[in-house]
Amino acid sequence: MMVTAYIGFGSNLGDRQAHLRATLDRLSACDHITLKRVSRLYQTEPHKKNTDPQPWYLNCVLEIETSLTLHQLLSTLKLIEKELGRKTKSDWKPRPVDLDILLYGTIIYQDNGLRVPHSDLTQRRFVLQPLCDLCPTFLHPEYQMSLQELLNCCTDKLKVVDWENKRNVFQISHCDPHPPFPHQIHLQKHQKPL
Repeated sequence: MMVTAYIGFGSNLGDRQAHLRATLDRLSACDHITLKRVSRLYQTEPHKKNTDPQPWYLNCVLEIETSLTLHQLLSTLKLIEKELGRKTKSDWKPRPVDLDILLYGTIIYQDNGLRVPHSDLTQRRFVLQPLCDLCPTFLHPEYQMSLQELLNCCTDKLKVVDWENKRNVFQISHCDPHPPFPHQIHLQKHQKPL
């Protein structure tokens, strides 16, 4: 059974664009994952909980369809993070790639290593904004509010800047001619980002 899932991408170490391209390449190469859409790109201020200065993040959300279970998908994302150089487990340290399962269909799930919907989704503007690029009317499975409503209520004060002028760095040519939002990047199943 195929499930639509949303994956948060973040990078603030090294070549952030190259890390996103490599992430897209690896996800596209997975037999049980179809990469559907990518939100706009955003530059976001690092969290204030980290007292050390660090670069801003490049963030976006990836929409996928997958036949992987939640734990299989989590393992796949952790492997991609490791392959792309992530070493630290800390939430507040710079990293080349950070991949989080934000939503997995309408499933609500929690165990020691995984919580879906993502536990901080409703408090993070840098997650809600790109999610709303893709599915603003999607109802949060726990709160039964649309993602747009949650974004409108979000009190997160960290800066989230639309990186519109660099959005097309992937030069993806096979776009849906009638996307619901003109800024979305659409990918064909076997198409590889450049």
